[in-house]
Amino acid sequence: MRKTSLALICALMAVAVCAAAGGDEGYQERVLSYDTGVATGFKQLYAEAARVDFAPVKEWEVTYLTAASVYARRYGSGADPAKSYLNVAVTDAEGKVLAQKLVPYSKVSVEADWLLVELPAVKITEATSVVVYPYARQDFGVELGYTGESKRQRSLQGNPSAGFQPVAEKFDWMIRAVVRNKLEPLVFIDASEISGINYLYHDDGTAEGFFTFQRGGALVGFKNMGYKTLDDVFLYGRVEGDWFASKPTFRVFLLDHDLRVISSVQRDYTILTEIPHWTNVDFPDQALPGDFYILVEPVSRPEYSLLLGFDTSGGKNPNYYGTVGSFLEWPLPVLRENVNWMVRVKVR
Repeated sequence: MRKTSLALICALMAVAVCAAAGGDEGYQERVLSYDTGVATGFKQLYAEAARVDFAPVKEWEVTYLTAASVYARRYGSGADPAKSYLNVAVTDAEGKVLAQKLVPYSKVSVEADWLLVELPAVKITEATSVVVYPYARQDFGVELGYTGESKRQRSLQGNPSAGFQPVAEKFDWMIRAVVRNKLEPLVFIDASEISGINYLYHDDGTAEGFFTFQRGGALVGFKNMGYKTLDDVFLYGRVEGDWFASKPTFRVFLLDHDLRVISSVQRDYTILTEIPHWTNVDFPDQALPGDFYILVEPVSRPEYSLLLGFDTSGGKNPNYYGTVGSFLEWPLPVLRENVNWMVRVKVR
């Protein structure tokens, strides 16, 4: 999640409108909203939530909601903003939660600003709502911006127990939905961007094949030449099958030289797409004790798969098949000595 200026959001909207006008059937992204972009006031909600309803884009065959943008500001000092949260959720017409994220108050500016909250992608086929629960108090919290009276009011207020009603003042909450028509990556990372100083890798940047595992995964060893910290992990791969509806996850482990766990993360398949590309796993900073391994376990199943890229440039690099604590029998038809898993790390 990150703060995004109104100018950037407006630029995204302008780009989307131009793409639609030009009849481009490729990748498109839009920011859906009813507000004017200028806040006329702010409101504190204690036991209620703000809701804005959105419809799928008519011109698109499919609409995916991937993020919400909220104009808000933080007030008061009665608690630690890093330990207090607002809840941003996406719900269907019956109120069923389709996606949600807890956002620390510390991410909300004291000066009013847009907050972009990235969410697991949701395919919307009917009216869908973005709902923001500030959980505010009188002395401390987050208050939401709104604009003047609207002719196309889609803003409501309430909670699941009492129900939601159109806001009495007939204003529009400054809550927006970021949508796109394809599950392509928003940003393509080129191999050259994750090469050179402070990057460790064995692959040559070109995939000669892909492989997946239901048990265990790709195990890549790295020599530690005096680096103190693992900053991030990147992998090249793609997903296939019924991954979007099933919402599976995969695991990435940092292991020591004896294959013992130092740290791990669990990530959604949705950070990848059916188009192969490099993706940032967003691994938390972690101290490196010495030589280490990165283990990527796809946790694939017959109905869906995460396929990891590999090249066959050889070099007898430390690329294996294994799991936590042990190496496993090599499963690929290609000799292990010729394979380099497309897994890279950033270190410092």
